[in-house]
Amino acid sequence: MTCGDDSLPDVVQVLLRFRQGDIAIVSDIENASLQYGIHSDRRTFPRFFWPLGISRDPQALIREFWSPVLDFGIISSPFIHCAGIKHHIGQLAEQYPERSTLLQDIDRNFYMDDLVASANLVSGVREISEFMFDAFSAGGIKLRRWATNDSALASELRKMEKDPDIQIVSDQPDSKFLGLSWNQPSGSLCIGVQSALETLGSNPPSKRTLLGGTAQIFDPLGFISPVTIKAKALLQSLWRQKVSRDDLLVEENLESFKNFADTLGEARGVFVNRNLLASQPVAKKRELRAFCDASMEAFGTVVYIRELLDTGGAEVHFVASKARVAPLESEFSIPRLELV
Repeated sequence: MTCGDDSLPDVVQVLLRFRQGDIAIVSDIENASLQYGIHSDRRTFPRFFWPLGISRDPQALIREFWSPVLDFGIISSPFIHCAGIKHHIGQLAEQYPERSTLLQDIDRNFYMDDLVASANLVSGVREISEFMFDAFSAGGIKLRRWATNDSALASELRKMEKDPDIQIVSDQPDSKFLGLSWNQPSGSLCIGVQSALETLGSNPPSKRTLLGGTAQIFDPLGFISPVTIKAKALLQSLWRQKVSRDDLLVEENLESFKNFADTLGEARGVFVNRNLLASQPVAKKRELRAFCDASMEAFGTVVYIRELLDTGGAEVHFVASKARVAPLESEFSIPRLELV
């Protein structure tokens, strides 16, 4: 079997839409892969071999198993799942043509088994959530683990969902969505770095440890890119010096390793407003401003929204940033790197 086409939307665009409205709501599909049955004529393809009872008998015979439903571990499962969601949404569009715009929004706001919606009014998010309840239930798709930053909306969701096991929260300080930590009461987002800090702190300072630590940092919007670029620059330097993965770092390399770990610990205090735009007072003008800078070591850019308010003041909101190390054998000057 092949993995199929990449049907996932851009995670950055999904997260930016998650930040657009005053009120946000997220949910995910219960046992997403298990919602798809495998035709009886095709069940021999995803077959499994396992020595049943091997924990008791090391000589247990290997047996063959067929699965009647799609398994998450199959290489084609993500593609089949995304194709199934799109197919169901397409059927709903034919059944409810007056909801075609709403269904298009739902389609582009699905990321694997996670769904996000946002609006400036409770009524707007309520309409979306009510429709999702009915539409996906009709297709045998159960949405669970709802989260929102509006307590009134959470109460209405509890009335719609009769299953007591379905989680609906609106007051969690550390709710998770697509790798980000969402503080619902304060309306802020941050990057989880605790696993990376534990890896960096509990293993010998080496290139392997640095790789393992940075691999655990998921920061698609670049909240802490000024911090993570230090690790990327150090890795590039170690590569240039031909340092092996398990060689202990010394002198300047060790100092850079420690500085990165210390700075990453401070990044736990970096919080960004979820809402990209001011709700009150209303902005009379909005500007999208981008800045870039470069050195011979790295280059980066950051984007902000600046709002001029009716009251005469202004608000600035962080949108996203990106940083990369400069090419190893580059003849680019700093002005050229700023334009990359």
